[in-house]
Amino acid sequence: MEIQGYQIHRRIGVGATSEVLAATRLDNGNKVALKRFNPIIAHDPDMRRRLELEAETLEGLQHPNIVALKGIFQDGDTWGLELEMVDGVSLPEWQQNHPTQLLEPRLWVLAQIAQALAAAHTQGIIHRDLKPENILVADVGVVKLTDFGLARTLTRATITRSGVLLGSLAFMPPEVLRLEDASARSDIYSFGVIAYQLLTGVLPYDAESPQGIIKQIGENSIVSPQQKAPHISARINALLMACLEKDPQSRPASAWHIQAELMQELLESGLIKLAPLLVVTPLSSLALSEALSLKHQTLVKNCETATHNAQRIPALNALRTLFPDSEALPALMGALAQAPVEKKSRRSLILFLVLLLIGTTSYVFWPRSVEIKPAPVVVAPVVTLQAAPVEIVKPVEKPVVKKTAPVGFIRFEVPDDIKIVVDGTEVPKNSLGRWRVAPGTHRLRMLREGYSPIEGEVHVKENDVSVVRIGEAP
Repeated sequence: MEIQGYQIHRRIGVGATSEVLAATRLDNGNKVALKRFNPIIAHDPDMRRRLELEAETLEGLQHPNIVALKGIFQDGDTWGLELEMVDGVSLPEWQQNHPTQLLEPRLWVLAQIAQALAAAHTQGIIHRDLKPENILVADVGVVKLTDFGLARTLTRATITRSGVLLGSLAFMPPEVLRLEDASARSDIYSFGVIAYQLLTGVLPYDAESPQGIIKQIGENSIVSPQQKAPHISARINALLMACLEKDPQSRPASAWHIQAELMQELLESGLIKLAPLLVVTPLSSLALSEALSLKHQTLVKNCETATHNAQRIPALNALRTLFPDSEALPALMGALAQAPVEKKSRRSLILFLVLLLIGTTSYVFWPRSVEIKPAPVVVAPVVTLQAAPVEIVKPVEKPVVKKTAPVGFIRFEVPDDIKIVVDGTEVPKNSLGRWRVAPGTHRLRMLREGYSPIEGEVHVKENDVSVVRIGEAP
């Protein structure tokens, strides 16, 4: 394998349209990476224009977290790019070599990715093919965003062939799958998928066929990251869910906002100084041990100083996930069991009254025929605090009190000809006044002969009665 002016050492990677080679320039001895296009594709005028556009894009894009363009080379009929050589691994390889549940190193990686995107977007450049394979983690811990081969300026018309989708399907936003123009917020969606996978270990959508993935991305709701990994904080959970909104206008306004949120999370974790050391390869066992010790101290302190359960339970869940053998757990869980029940807030009471008022008039909106869309189901107030289940244990020095499973109730005030199904189980008519369920969110389905079914959710608190009400016909 030879290219005029370079000594080729090895092949780093191969893609559908190009290969990347590790090489040394013969004139100055500098190590570089050569992205060489497939000769057949290089003859395609559209592909050649894409190559030129990539070079034009990268020449004005200089940033520590973006792979730098050194120049363009031509060897006979072969064209390619000379790029900065990065000694490191791709993000999937890095994740395999850093098998720790500590989120801070991953948050540090994500913060650098967000910073690179923010710099590109500021110059009017979008990536359009953001995926883990296009993210490199150098051995020194610096993250580099690469492969702007599909990027284009926001003001330049696309050169993508009509009807051809470029990029990796699982990381593509809904608007791109609908063949709409990509924007900076399209990159933010792809970033959200990468972050979701990096922090939870799974993709937000996973189907066996491309058609299945496209359908899920376009139609299905996403399970919150906190349900997959309970030690994810409320701030990061909300940030990822915002990035993955189907409507681009509902996503964060810029990558700068994402980077700021990630850095604030790192600051509050107390591990921001150690995070860069935990990203390097190979991972320092000493740095990891110090980080775990500091993380344990921080979580215990957060549990002890929390003023209410909204702060206490997430910290306790993180402690149980990361340090299940912690000697502090029994006492902290016992303290949680003894904590006074928090009073309902005025906001919850107002919401409850408003929903009841809506419920009394909701029958007016009941559909008169199958063609008319049904009115939304009226449900009880949303639970103020939702957290992963925590096993509560009484302190060993006190008598053990047998605790019954927590329960809540739903009361249905509906006409007799409506059938109620909760979580797949039909509610008997004699139980409509007090249907016993576990606290949490339950799926509700209301059926009436001759009409379309109404589906929704009802939220139930422990020892509370949530009311679903539909008035009688006038």
